[in-house]
Amino acid sequence: MRKYSGILLFLILPAVFAAGEASAPTRNRATEPVTFQERFLSDFQALFEMLGREYPQFRNRLSSQDADKALAALLEGLGSGVIPVPDGKNTALPGSASAPAGKRGNTGKTETSGKNPPEVRLANGLMYLRLNVIDAHGIERLMEVLGTEGKGVILDLRSCSGGNGEELAFRLSHFLAGKRGMATAHIAILTGPATRGAAEILGAMLTASRKGIRIGEPTAGEPYLRKIVRAGSRNWLVPVPPEGAEQVRYAKLRPQIAISSVPQVPYDKVCAGRGAFSGDRCLSRAADLLVSLDLLDQKGLKK
Repeated sequence: MRKYSGILLFLILPAVFAAGEASAPTRNRATEPVTFQERFLSDFQALFEMLGREYPQFRNRLSSQDADKALAALLEGLGSGVIPVPDGKNTALPGSASAPAGKRGNTGKTETSGKNPPEVRLANGLMYLRLNVIDAHGIERLMEVLGTEGKGVILDLRSCSGGNGEELAFRLSHFLAGKRGMATAHIAILTGPATRGAAEILGAMLTASRKGIRIGEPTAGEPYLRKIVRAGSRNWLVPVPPEGAEQVRYAKLRPQIAISSVPQVPYDKVCAGRGAFSGDRCLSRAADLLVSLDLLDQKGLKK
């Protein structure tokens, strides 16, 4: 069946086609672009009719289980974050509203949860801010650091596994769109497998601002909650992005500069100076990059 996986992406029950046509609004076809729904449903119907004529052996052996696989593969391929709920597994799924706190997309605890150390200015002039949880105090410190002019900011999210994604998204979206906005030139965002929930929202929004550069390893891929919704013959987990983070995809944040995210040196050693965190390759790479970008800015060499 794997050799037909491409075809399976387009297998949707005929009822979906009928429902889509019935719900589609009347449009001026001469001036309005073709929507995804219209194009997909039209091509699916034509494709399925062709298979009935040219390859009935394949079409006739498809089952309802194949329809489930095709729907799941389609949504995964589109990067929607929507997944089918296994039968009998309607609760305690990672990223669902009913999951335990440590499994939710916008909450969670680490060993240092609730303890965000103060930002520190490094010997090279860079600001270093480590967030272990996205709480009200952490958001306040973040806004202050981003609004301060300087060579650059290293935002360490490698141990940040949750927090208040709703408050963060709302406040950060208004901050980025405001008159003041970000004063810092560049932001190095350190991520790793433990970076989850609100921290992923933060990393995605700062990168979209065109000042953030992600360094480290891919994140957990659970930026916010998903709710269970019934559609057709089964339940689905559907992402619920908070206000202000509608453009943040439900997916892993992949680094633009890939490097091991461990070890993460203790905060007190970071405060001790540049040589003290030389064993932290991720942090060292971020510092070197920001210093270089600042030099290019000063010399007027960066396009």
